[in-house]
Amino acid sequence: MTALLYAALSLAAQAEPTVLLADGFDGGPGVDRGVWETETHRQGRGQFGEMGEVGEDGVLRLSVSDDGEGGFAQELIKTREAYLPRPGHTLVFQARLRIPHAQEGIIHAFWMYEQSRRDGAMRSDEIDFEWLTTQTAGAKDDPVLVSSYIDWNVDERKYETLRDPVYGSHVGDSVKSGADTADWHIYTLTWRQGALDTFIEAEDGSQRRLVSYRGDLVPDGEMHLYLSSWVPPVDWTEAHDEDFQPRAEGEGVRSFPMEVDWVRVAELPD
Repeated sequence: MTALLYAALSLAAQAEPTVLLADGFDGGPGVDRGVWETETHRQGRGQFGEMGEVGEDGVLRLSVSDDGEGGFAQELIKTREAYLPRPGHTLVFQARLRIPHAQEGIIHAFWMYEQSRRDGAMRSDEIDFEWLTTQTAGAKDDPVLVSSYIDWNVDERKYETLRDPVYGSHVGDSVKSGADTADWHIYTLTWRQGALDTFIEAEDGSQRRLVSYRGDLVPDGEMHLYLSSWVPPVDWTEAHDEDFQPRAEGEGVRSFPMEVDWVRVAELPD
């Protein structure tokens, strides 16, 4: 995987990475709770609370499922450690993952997040890779939504803002990935002070830059790394599927996972 770091950053081979996290989910049956934790809250149309399942194949599956009581169960993991690039260094976040189902109305995500109360409101910093299955199901050149939030007002949400004293900043770009999310791909996010770059890397080693942000469009506070699967609210019209409804109690349980082969975090000198 070191070669993937160099390819993403176009660095000379003498710049050796310092590995901060490398999890291949080989310890099963669950995730390493010394590295990962979860959250228990409602978001969108479902409830978070579980950390997914690790199969005998060493693959983590983070799913949206029927909860057996007429609702949706959602799964999430986040690192216990928070990350912030040091001056003169780049942090590299990578995950090898795929979405092996065609159910519309779900969001799978590889992202970073932190929130705190400041400047009179609950504010968040965030960087996202998000896959909206209303757009990826059955497609081949699947779009990925890349977003950045800086001091964003969680209490009074407004999108596409820049340095607004009330709302903060948000920018988002939906870009064609040139790939089918049903197949395994490596997604990379590189973050240094004032610079954010995102990439997709196929199994043959070819690389494509997705989105880059600079300056005021880059968070400058520490964040945790997340992976999650959830059902968006009905007012997110691009992501919502009216036909996707939870089964009633006794009707059986379906499960729609994002599969994660490994996750890696490393630091490289600029």
